[in-house]
Amino acid sequence: MSNTSQSLPVGEEIFLLKMGEMVLKGLNRRTFEERLMGNARRRLEPYGKFRIYSRQSITYVEPKEAGCDLDGAFETLRRLFGAVGLSRAKACEKTPEAILETAKTYLRDDLMAARTFKVESKRSDKSFPMTSIQLSQFVGGELNEAFPHIQADMHTPEVVVHVEVRDFAAYVHANPTPGAGGLPVGVGGTAVSLLSGGIDSPVASWMMAKRGLALEMVHFFSYPYTSPEAKEKVLELARLLTPWCGRLTVHVVPFTEIQEELRRSCPESLFTLLMRRFMMRIAQRVAQRVGAHGLVTGEALGQVASQTMLALGVTEDVTSLPVLRPLIGMDKVEIIRMSREIGVFDTSILPYEDCCTVFTPKHPKTRPQLAEIDGKIASLSVGHARALLEGTEHSPSDLRAEITKLAEIRRKILTEHGYPADYLELHYTCPDCKDTGYIGSEKCHCFKQAVIDLLYTQSNIRQILQEENFDTFCFDYYSDQIPDSATGMTPLANIRRIVGECKEFIRNFDLKSQNFFFYGDTGVGKTFLSHCISRDLIESAHSVIYFTAFELFDLFSKTTFRRDEGDEELRRMHSYIFDCDLLIIDDLGTELTNAFGCCLSAFLMYQRTDIAEKVHDYFHQSGHERLSGHLHGAGFLPYFQSLYHA
Repeated sequence: MSNTSQSLPVGEEIFLLKMGEMVLKGLNRRTFEERLMGNARRRLEPYGKFRIYSRQSITYVEPKEAGCDLDGAFETLRRLFGAVGLSRAKACEKTPEAILETAKTYLRDDLMAARTFKVESKRSDKSFPMTSIQLSQFVGGELNEAFPHIQADMHTPEVVVHVEVRDFAAYVHANPTPGAGGLPVGVGGTAVSLLSGGIDSPVASWMMAKRGLALEMVHFFSYPYTSPEAKEKVLELARLLTPWCGRLTVHVVPFTEIQEELRRSCPESLFTLLMRRFMMRIAQRVAQRVGAHGLVTGEALGQVASQTMLALGVTEDVTSLPVLRPLIGMDKVEIIRMSREIGVFDTSILPYEDCCTVFTPKHPKTRPQLAEIDGKIASLSVGHARALLEGTEHSPSDLRAEITKLAEIRRKILTEHGYPADYLELHYTCPDCKDTGYIGSEKCHCFKQAVIDLLYTQSNIRQILQEENFDTFCFDYYSDQIPDSATGMTPLANIRRIVGECKEFIRNFDLKSQNFFFYGDTGVGKTFLSHCISRDLIESAHSVIYFTAFELFDLFSKTTFRRDEGDEELRRMHSYIFDCDLLIIDDLGTELTNAFGCCLSAFLMYQRTDIAEKVHDYFHQSGHERLSGHLHGAGFLPYFQSLYHA
């Protein structure tokens, strides 16, 4: 899918989001950018309609209509993880005169209130007639004459006038606002955060969201020992975190019965540790249900008795998931400072008890031994078993009845202590191959999918598919008024046709061989539709691989021209591509247009003249004359079963 030219946003006030560490990413950088733009698009929905796109390490946010709440949008974007800087800017023509006039009018209030200033210019468009230094000198000199009360100060200016000459326009702004930084929420996968209601856990959740984790919350509620106000306090904390962390779901777990049973059955000194082990088990079950792959806690080393090194090892032992503790090396003063900065401190200190403070022992164990803990838990069931096994010899029928009774007691003991009733039974993730990976001599579908999942690790496509699928596809964005000249249909009628064909493609996937080619302007839903198809096929045990054209062709070039032994991993990935059920190539036309790339494009396609001409015309009109010329000059004609203008 090729990039099309953007319209010139001259005269508009827009937002510029500066990316931080994302610019250091490699082939998966586009995945991070797409996630950032998707998060921004969802956050801005209450404030109006905005056009969002990314170029040259900058994400542009342009209002599409009058009446957008720019102030509200700015505050929302300030809390968007992934952007290290945020500016309100004015777009203008790429001429020195237009830039100067925009600086005089747009920044007038800032310049009138300041005593010192300087100008910083960045010329990304190298065709601009001035260098960055020359442009800064020109604008700075003219502004000094227009505002004689301010002086140039290159070291500590009160106002820094920024001029950026980029692809589609020049942008003028002053004193950028620091952004939230970090990575876009969702690129790091999903984790379950244990939200108690205190100061620590909201800060820990915020810190892991900043590293790109999407979060699900779990709260343990001990009514009537904890009040309904305590639960509302936790829900309010989640609402306060939402502007930072995005959409949050809070799983409220009734915990009273477990705590009462622990108080009756275990030594007081071990109560807190056993309780936290149960919390870990339950949190892991929640994580398995929601597809999360880690747990987040607000523990800090040595803060309380249950957070010593040995105690942390005991509580962590019951879960197979990684336990993330971002506060582990911080003291309380640092945590409180961060809590104030993100706006949750005043709610965290409301005087409502949480479940962790219920039945707190006077002298808790600070150096527990795992064997001691496990022995106490085991003794709860051994006592029941010994009472049942003592007695006279049973007849076979009595024995069968006793076995049934024992099985029921075992189930009850397991459930009472937080285990599933079938905990001791053998379970298979894949019932077809019984987790062997093979059915006979053939690889099972689970084995193939596991290989594909390794390829998904960097792109985080599974998280994307949870949000972008046919269930979330919305037709409201498409007009039903003006027919498109390319299709003869309105955008709404066209997209309904395309979605129907996509679903037909999925239904017939195993019956006949088809290919799809989506083309159209940026932002009309091409990549979204490919995600919809991917989601349905993956859920029906098909393997799907996603690449941008640049990534795929770069991989092929490496496996073609490099022959050293160290590239075995590249060749193995090459074989995975040809072994998958569906290969998705996104952003076709953005790959390097050399002879190898163009011939490979043609080789991957079959021949069909009528559709080939349309593809040729599309690439030609989109500015990819070299690609279209190579396709025709080499005698290759691209063919796809269905060609849809999105």
